[in-house]
Amino acid sequence: VVDKDGDNDIVVANSGSNNAGVLLNNGAGAFAPQVVYGTLAGSTPQSVVVTDANGDGKLDIVTANSGTNNFGVILGNGDGTFAATPVTYATGAGTAPTSVVAGDVDRDGDNDILVADTTADQIGVFLAACSK
Repeated sequence: VVDKDGDNDIVVANSGSNNAGVLLNNGAGAFAPQVVYGTLAGSTPQSVVVTDANGDGKLDIVTANSGTNNFGVILGNGDGTFAATPVTYATGAGTAPTSVVAGDVDRDGDNDILVADTTADQIGVFLAACSK
């Protein structure tokens, strides 16, 4: 679905190589080879969620980066490809985020980001500041 063709694609966190991978469904039961998008050195992404994080109508990849105490947003181009460099948002020193989900927490129509931080035993809620 990241390339808007109606087929379910796969997006994964590759923690050992500090990137997120996208495998596009070819519509015939197979997937194209993985295309990777960097999450910055030492980030160690643990999970991903695909959502429209900035309200532009294009799907983005959001990663929980335990190695750099932040989450990253890899902006989508709307065609199944993504920006070369993520935008990162700090979750706090020593938080080590391991899981990320998206949802409209404050019911304003925008996708907010929730990040589970294992060492801090807390969930960070990051409200979207975009408008549609």
